[in-house]
Amino acid sequence: MGDTPFSERTLEVLLHPQHWALVSSVCPPDMPAVHDERHAAWMREHSHDHPMREILIALTDGGTQGYQGRCYRRRRGGVFCFAAHEAHDCYVPAWTPDEDQLWLFLGGSEVVCHLVQIRAGEAQPSEWRLVLSQERLPLEVSALFGVGGDSLPAALARMRLLSALSLLIAEILTAALQQEPALGDEEDFPQQIVRSIAQHIRDTVGKDLTLDVLAHLSGYSKYHLLRLFKQHTGQTIHAYINDCRAVRVAELLQQRRSMKQIAEMLGFSSPAAFSRWRRSHGA
Repeated sequence: MGDTPFSERTLEVLLHPQHWALVSSVCPPDMPAVHDERHAAWMREHSHDHPMREILIALTDGGTQGYQGRCYRRRRGGVFCFAAHEAHDCYVPAWTPDEDQLWLFLGGSEVVCHLVQIRAGEAQPSEWRLVLSQERLPLEVSALFGVGGDSLPAALARMRLLSALSLLIAEILTAALQQEPALGDEEDFPQQIVRSIAQHIRDTVGKDLTLDVLAHLSGYSKYHLLRLFKQHTGQTIHAYINDCRAVRVAELLQQRRSMKQIAEMLGFSSPAAFSRWRRSHGA
């Protein structure tokens, strides 16, 4: 298939969706949960949920994946779809065997893709990354998470999910084969990823977003991401979140929302915490 960042073995996985094993809340999982006491204990301390939607495709056989309190084997061709606020593993335990993964992070208008290698129990993102803009997406990303199809029979819901995933992977492979920037020549990848993160912060007003989550999205370390964000926006991530919150607060006040409602919508622990934030930021 020409010169792509994918090996012949991993391409074989991506080009044959009929062999994928889906794990999603959209339909019953294609693989059974497994009993893994060691991973279950680790998962209780290393699980997170956040507003991002993610897809993990296991390109090789690997370790155990925690999802919604259960454990599954990451076998070659396993596809895990994590909807917003569905708890799943944060990183991997030290005993994880070497494996290769493809991660997709889905925002409102973009998909961020990167390859990850697990080596010696650590996740190591590769240099290849891709951002697909809405114009390049063959579908609404909501179709990947069953939005609008909650009442469908399980078999039909799975068909819709598999079809949507297949279209998305086909577009990713096409962009990789063509070796062209998905958002145009005017931006390099660091600019693309910072812009994508900034958009995600605006969409969520920073609610339930942590630096760990944003670094996971970018494929960079937390410290490198902080430097890139400041370089390309002129602001720290913390300041950018506060500015987005201030704009949203003004909109909600115009809608005559109560302080309690606004505090909940912006993710503050209480109206008192929200009031303290308002005083310190003049919002």
